[in-house]
Amino acid sequence: MFADVILPLPLSNTFTYAVPTKMHNKIGKGFRVIVPFGKRKYYTAIVVALHEKKPKSVETKEIYSLIDHHPIVNDCQLKLWEWISFYYLSSLGDVYKAAVPAKLRIESETCVELKKTEENNFPLTPTEKKITAYLQDKGAAKISELEKNLQISNIFPHIYGLTEKGIITTYEKIERKFKPKTEKFISINPEIDKKDIPALIGRAKKQQVLFEQIISLLSQKNTPCISREEIRKETKASPAVLDGLIKKNILRQFPKEVSRIAPEVKATRKPFPLSEYQQQAFDEICNCFTNKNTCLLYGVTSSGKTEIYIHLIEKMLQEGKQTLYLVPEIALTTQLTQRLQDVFGDKLGIYHSKINDNERTEIWQKMLSEDPYEIIIGVRSSLFLPFHQLGLIIVDEEHESSYKQQQVAPRYHARDTAIVLAHLVGAKTLLGSATPAIESFYNAKRGKYGLVTLTRRFEEVLMPEIIIENTKELRR
Repeated sequence: MFADVILPLPLSNTFTYAVPTKMHNKIGKGFRVIVPFGKRKYYTAIVVALHEKKPKSVETKEIYSLIDHHPIVNDCQLKLWEWISFYYLSSLGDVYKAAVPAKLRIESETCVELKKTEENNFPLTPTEKKITAYLQDKGAAKISELEKNLQISNIFPHIYGLTEKGIITTYEKIERKFKPKTEKFISINPEIDKKDIPALIGRAKKQQVLFEQIISLLSQKNTPCISREEIRKETKASPAVLDGLIKKNILRQFPKEVSRIAPEVKATRKPFPLSEYQQQAFDEICNCFTNKNTCLLYGVTSSGKTEIYIHLIEKMLQEGKQTLYLVPEIALTTQLTQRLQDVFGDKLGIYHSKINDNERTEIWQKMLSEDPYEIIIGVRSSLFLPFHQLGLIIVDEEHESSYKQQQVAPRYHARDTAIVLAHLVGAKTLLGSATPAIESFYNAKRGKYGLVTLTRRFEEVLMPEIIIENTKELRR
């Protein structure tokens, strides 16, 4: 068996590797595998096809390791990557790197260590002496560590020189980048007899008080364990008192995996009723989606487009489908998040570049779980998340230039990519703006998209008066 894979490198082609026999019943499309590439490097690749066609006149390398028990990328995501690569003239590897969080892409790092040989008489430069002294102290080190700690801007010529002189040797080390976050948790020791607890505590009144408080907290929260940090906040007890109960074997302390994602927020209200004009626009959008996949909501500023979006999201939830709510900038994400959390609570996930790599990885893994977010609000990178049942993509302020990725490849337009993603998964796309992009308005006017207009402000707030004045006299 052979596997075609995408590597996280600026390469347009897929590469074929032999699948070891032990992996035949475990590997599949969308799985991550570690593969050798080049002379010594190892990378995390994504499997895009499995077949029995052995490449001609080329010796295939074997897959080094299988990382996953289930795919982390689905078929629609892979098709979207291929479309972005083709349409925006970008390599598949660059699309892969942009799509998948860095912590999910394991790759080897070059390490160096001193050779265990007889004393070498080659003369060393000052920089080479610094490197050998560091290695004598540390034993071995990554090249990136040497560069950082020794403040050597271009270390590779020096590494090459030491290798040629037979003083050091290099090797590749593979390390998982993502590590789950753990915290110390406390529970009652199940092996201890409750009758023995008073005697063990003895005259330690503070321990007695804290023990009773912990019992109360466990009962209130209906949980067998509670974090050490939460005990500190709730009881204000000193760590020494808690440690005393642990030493007496009354309490048990153990590490437990916890989420880095912000704590769950409960919904506090239902969607507000729509005004007559909002309800009319809502109904028109729903009717439009019966025969068109994309609709443009052309609504003036303060017309209440966001509340229409909330009602559409509610409709998707009732149908058991997910919603992606795209905004052009992180600042807008912050403003909208509270409004959406008030209505949808912990059904809402937030995904943008300001959250760190570990949090991005945890959100990706939650989207793959049996209990994924039903709504995601985020910027353009949210398009790459692994949705299960995506029913609606809302592109708010669709005219904004921030939807265009311009700095690094792939240089894609998130609005247009959202429309393609919706087509691939059978979802609908709603474009919203008070000043639509000319191409969106053109597509709506010629019938390619549906067009719904909202010309009145919410609660009949008057439109600003526009006065045209000749300022020629003022400039004299």
